[in-house]
Amino acid sequence: MEDDFYKKLEKLSVQAGEKDKILLAHMQRICEAHDTVLRTYNQQTHGSSGAEATTLMENIEEHCDKCITILLSSAAEKR
Repeated sequence: MEDDFYKKLEKLSVQAGEKDKILLAHMQRICEAHDTVLRTYNQQTHGSSGAEATTLMENIEEHCDKCITILLSSAAEKR
């Protein structure tokens, strides 16, 4: 995915130093949307509170942070 993303940024004449910032912002928006969907689903299925709901959301946030870190590391290694 990121290779394709970087190729599209090159076609738009984005400077090399800006590509990682744009990718990070893009991934952050995706994670926020994902988080919203999962929170809504969790509230509908488990109610709006409770330890189980809190633990689930903490796990989702941790997973999202790890995904962003891995993606940026991978992109940096390829350059």
